[in-house]
Amino acid sequence: MEHFIIKDTRSLKDFGTNTFSGYKKTDVIQELKKKIMNCDKQNAFLWAFELLGCGEIQKIYDTLFFIIFKKIGIENPRLPHRFYRRYKFMIALREHYVSQYSQNQKNKSMKWVDLELRNQTSLRNHICELITICCESKKETSPSCIKIKRNEFSGAFIKTKAKADTNDYIYGLRRRNDSNEVILAMNEIGYALKEKNETHAFFWISWILEWDFLLLKNGSKLLCGDRYHIYARDEANDVVWFIWEVLLKNSENLDKDVRLQIHSCFQLYKYDWTPGKKRSKSHLMLLCVEYIIKMYSMRHETIGKLKHILKESANSFFHIETLKKHEIVETNSSLWKLNSVKTRDKLIPSEKEKQMTSKQREKKTREKLIKSSEEKIWTVYKLDKQMN
Repeated sequence: MEHFIIKDTRSLKDFGTNTFSGYKKTDVIQELKKKIMNCDKQNAFLWAFELLGCGEIQKIYDTLFFIIFKKIGIENPRLPHRFYRRYKFMIALREHYVSQYSQNQKNKSMKWVDLELRNQTSLRNHICELITICCESKKETSPSCIKIKRNEFSGAFIKTKAKADTNDYIYGLRRRNDSNEVILAMNEIGYALKEKNETHAFFWISWILEWDFLLLKNGSKLLCGDRYHIYARDEANDVVWFIWEVLLKNSENLDKDVRLQIHSCFQLYKYDWTPGKKRSKSHLMLLCVEYIIKMYSMRHETIGKLKHILKESANSFFHIETLKKHEIVETNSSLWKLNSVKTRDKLIPSEKEKQMTSKQREKKTREKLIKSSEEKIWTVYKLDKQMN
C-alpha cells in the first residue's frame, strides 16, 4: 500500500486557500457537491482526496452533511445513522491524535491533526463509502422552515391557525418557566405529529423559531424551562430543546430503525451547537417530523449493496496516486519522518511477466492492488461493525 501513502511535508499555512494540487478550495468544494449530485463517483473521489490531502477533512464531511440532510433526506432513510457513525468515528480519531501528539490539548479546532489523518485507511474508506451511497441515492430537496410573516404573530391569526382540541399533546413535558407562547406552539406540534399533519408541524416549528429570533433581535429572550436531561450544558433553557423533547417523545412507539435515525439526527444537531446555529440546523428537526409521520417501519435495506460499495472504495484509492504527482517532500521539514518512509521492493519479474507488454503488466499490478485493497477494506469493515 506504499503507493497510497502521502508523504507531503507542507503545513496547513503552506496550503492557505489552495488544495493539495493548487486548486482553490472553494472551487473544489463546489465541484465535489456538483459531482455527487450528478452521480459522478470517480470525479467526486478525486475532489474529495484533493481536500483530504490538504487537511480539509471537515469540509468533506460538511459537504456530505449538506447533501445527505438537504438533498437526500428521507429518500434514503437509513443514511442519517450511517453518516452519524462515520462522523463520530472521525471526531474520535481526531481526539485520539490530539491526546497522543498535542502538548496543548485545549486546541479546539484540531485542524493540525487533519494532515496526520489523511493517511488513515479507515477514514478514506468511510469518505468513499458515503460518497458512493450519496451518488446512488435518489435526490429530492428536503423541507426547510416556512417563511413566517409579521402579521402571523398576531393573536387573531394564531386563533385561526391553532387546531389542537386539548392541551394534553405535551402532557408530562412542560417545565417551570415555559412561556404561554412556547406551550401553545409545542402543543400544536404535538397535535400535528399525532394527526400526521406534516404542514402544520412545519409551520409551528418555523413559527416558534422565528418568534425566538425576533425577540433576540430586540434584546429579549423567549422564556423556556431548563431541559438538562437532553442537553446537559449551558443554554439548556433554549426553546429548541423543548422541540426536540416533543419529537423524541412522539418517536417512542415507532420502529426501532426509525428511532435510530431520529436519535442520530438529534446527536448531530447537538454536536458543536451554539444559539447562532439553531436556524441553520433546523432542517434536522423537519427531517425527524417526516420520519415520525411517514416512516412506520424500514424493512428494506436502502443504503446500497455492501460488496459494490467496498469495490468502489478500493478503486477510489488510485486517485491518491494522481494526487501524489503534486507531492512536495522536504527533508528539513518538521513533518519529515524518516522512520515512516519505506522503500518499495524491487521484485524480479517471472518469465510470463517478461513477455507482457507494459500495459499488461500495469493492468496486472492494478488488479493485484485492487484485490489487496478490497481485502483490507473488508477487514476494516468487519472490525468497524463489531465496534458499532
